[in-house]
Amino acid sequence: MKRGVILTGALVILGGIGALHTPTNVSALEAPTTQVSSQDVSQWQELLGALPPKLQSALQQLSDRFSQAEAPKIQSEAKNHSEPKDTAKPEPAKVAAQQPKKEEISNPTVAGNPGEGLPQANNLFVLGNGVRAKHNAAALSLHEKLTKSAQFKAEDMAKNNYFAHQGKNSSRMNGLDYLKELGAPCKSTSENIQKAWGTQATNQKVMDSWVNSPAHFRALINPKYKLTGLGVAKSSSGVYYSVQHFCEVK
Repeated sequence: MKRGVILTGALVILGGIGALHTPTNVSALEAPTTQVSSQDVSQWQELLGALPPKLQSALQQLSDRFSQAEAPKIQSEAKNHSEPKDTAKPEPAKVAAQQPKKEEISNPTVAGNPGEGLPQANNLFVLGNGVRAKHNAAALSLHEKLTKSAQFKAEDMAKNNYFAHQGKNSSRMNGLDYLKELGAPCKSTSENIQKAWGTQATNQKVMDSWVNSPAHFRALINPKYKLTGLGVAKSSSGVYYSVQHFCEVK
């Protein structure tokens, strides 16, 4: 009878240990749902003290195993609640798109009175934008290809001693045709030309001759034109040829 009490006591103590450690991952021993009072704990400790030392040691080892089985579950829960690692690949650095070559030329500034002196492209440019400003037209911007075609036309007239929009002994308007060959961004164009010598060969008088000619003046102040280019060349006989090309941008 006494042996039965010991076995029963061992089972009760085992249940008490389960309640204290709640080994939810050990299905063989289920924790009781009722709470354990301090009196029950005292009774279990008294019964445990009455057991043989070997049985006490075995029960203690079993209790330690329950405690060790509980630890991994707690650690796993902690990991489950951690923020997920951001595995997104870093965005590659954006490569700046290659900008097309800028063909507009910085607008020149002229020291002193731009109307004075022998004809020069920069002075005529400044004078022309001054005329446009007086007639509420936006200033023109110099463009590399228009400057090149205007200079070509001026030099061709000075070299071949002629004065016309068409080339010498040709029906082609070689200045504007050359502008097209250069691939300028124009949907419409216009050309002003002028020649002067002696006392008439000044920047102001060249510009005045264009302003006083209705057709040339219309081109000079036309608001649809945004780009321009100018060229000046001197012939072997001392005649100055001045050319201005206008461009309506596509």
